[in-house]
Amino acid sequence: MSDHIKAIYRLCHVDNFVQKFISDIRGQFAVVFALLVLGLITSTAAVVDLVGMSSAKVKIQNLMDSSVLAGIDSTKSDVEQKKIAKKVFKKGYKNIFGKKTLGYNTRFKFDGDYLIGNVTVDYKTIFAWPLGSESFPIKVASTATEGAGGRGPVCIMTMHPTRAHTLEMKDRVSLLAPDCHIYGNSNNVEDVVDLHSPENFMVGKSVQAIGYGHHFIENVSPPLSHAPELIPDPFLSMLIPKAGSVCVANNLEISGNNAMLAPGTYCGGLNANSGATVRLKKGIYVFTGGDFTIEGSTLIGKGATIVLKDKTEIIWEDSIIKLEAPKTGPYASIALMGDRINVEHEIVESGIDIHGVVYLPNGEFEWTNTGIPETTALWTVWIVDGFSWDGDGEINIPFKPELSNIPFPAKLNNIIPSINTSARLVK
Repeated sequence: MSDHIKAIYRLCHVDNFVQKFISDIRGQFAVVFALLVLGLITSTAAVVDLVGMSSAKVKIQNLMDSSVLAGIDSTKSDVEQKKIAKKVFKKGYKNIFGKKTLGYNTRFKFDGDYLIGNVTVDYKTIFAWPLGSESFPIKVASTATEGAGGRGPVCIMTMHPTRAHTLEMKDRVSLLAPDCHIYGNSNNVEDVVDLHSPENFMVGKSVQAIGYGHHFIENVSPPLSHAPELIPDPFLSMLIPKAGSVCVANNLEISGNNAMLAPGTYCGGLNANSGATVRLKKGIYVFTGGDFTIEGSTLIGKGATIVLKDKTEIIWEDSIIKLEAPKTGPYASIALMGDRINVEHEIVESGIDIHGVVYLPNGEFEWTNTGIPETTALWTVWIVDGFSWDGDGEINIPFKPELSNIPFPAKLNNIIPSINTSARLVK
């Protein structure tokens, strides 16, 4: 064989070897690459599943918490409470998860006063199939019990047990009492709270009535609730002062002048008008035999209690009424009170600034407001037969007794039942 032919042979042999070597490398790389891709897919699926399971567990825990809280109700039997909890879980599960899980198994039981809920949810997974399963179980538990229902202080309480319109609003007026409770004792089916106009608004810490409301009750905030009980007169045992045997004045009229009155009995009523300013010294003032009329004038009393006897009516028109109840004594905290007989009172376009309790449990008030009258009182409580507010603007009921040096009556401090849920979670 010539040298030329030998060289060609050698070249061909080397080429075959190189091709074989390359072919072997490609096969090994394919295997390694396939393993890497499989591992990447598996790890990604695992991460996706873990994140999904973690999110699902949070949702399931929240749902079970809500279910046991909804179930707790001491007025129902254990069986009924468990049924409610189970129903809430079922509805929530369907709304939240749909077909994302394979199924669940709940169990609710009572241990004394504690409602305990357990659930196991079969969570669909991507990476569990190599283990021969389509899912992993997610388990959560919650426990709830009855908490203290609690009662709160009142700032407006209408006492008539059956009459309609004891909390009535008309025209464009609003009542704002966001820091205290508004309560209607009347059991009238639909007209205790009645907002006649879409421009009427009533705001309280809660607004409750044994009966219910009418017209624009969507403007009640928080929403009107059915009161659970009739609250008796908290001051029923309090004696109403009697008229004295001697009258300080008879048919007193103060027109356009300043006057300082002393405590005592005023017969024939009071009529202040034409820009008069009437000041009351500390003490008890009993008005009998005539109306208590302030027209276009100002009434100021500090440390005074006004008592309306018999059928004495309030007529306050285009005036400023600024009263502050006594801090001590048998009628501490009482700014205005009257006999327990039905009397109609009238307030028209006046600034009402009363620091203390207005106790006229059989008094019906027609109150026409204009604008937003200024108030400086730290708290006011109205215990009356009923209100009918009209006019425009806002009537603000101040309620910051913790800042006041006039004591808030203990009888009024924990009188209104809470409308908040009485259930609480036990961790």
